[in-house]
Amino acid sequence: MIEITSKRYSQSLFEAALDQKKLELTFEELAGLKMVMEDNQAFFKVLEYPFITLNEKIKIVNEVFGKSFDTIICDFLKILIEKDRVYLLDEILEDFEELYYDYKKLLKVRITTAFELDEDYRERLKSKLAEIFEQEVVVEVSIDSSIVGGIYIKAKDKIIDATVKGKLDRMKDNLLYDKTEVR
Repeated sequence: MIEITSKRYSQSLFEAALDQKKLELTFEELAGLKMVMEDNQAFFKVLEYPFITLNEKIKIVNEVFGKSFDTIICDFLKILIEKDRVYLLDEILEDFEELYYDYKKLLKVRITTAFELDEDYRERLKSKLAEIFEQEVVVEVSIDSSIVGGIYIKAKDKIIDATVKGKLDRMKDNLLYDKTEVR
């Protein structure tokens, strides 16, 4: 149910951005909003509190976001507040991003490594992924030392797990499976 609702809101925002010829601006500002959310999770929880009136919440949005974000973002946040859907904001942002990339015919590829990739390697990897998927790609790189080494790539429903942790996990599963077969 949450997934369907968030998709409806993201679709509505996407269509409004297209209609107002503000798609690029909306995409960029939503990326900024996502960063603000990550840094200030408690603030967005305040917008969900039932003890704060609707008018107070809208006033907060106007004061906090009115000067830094376009009206399309502020109006959208107000709608989420009015409909008591602020808790969906994370999912809506993800869904909007997916709509944007589909519209632009781009494929978002998430890459996880145990260490920072140098720029040259990142560009070669991006080119190779574009070749493999036969589509222009947008790469999002994150670092997770728990994978020990190697690389983890996720693009829509395709996953390439060439991490040391993944290999060790598969070996462990194979050993446990083999052990149960022997008995």
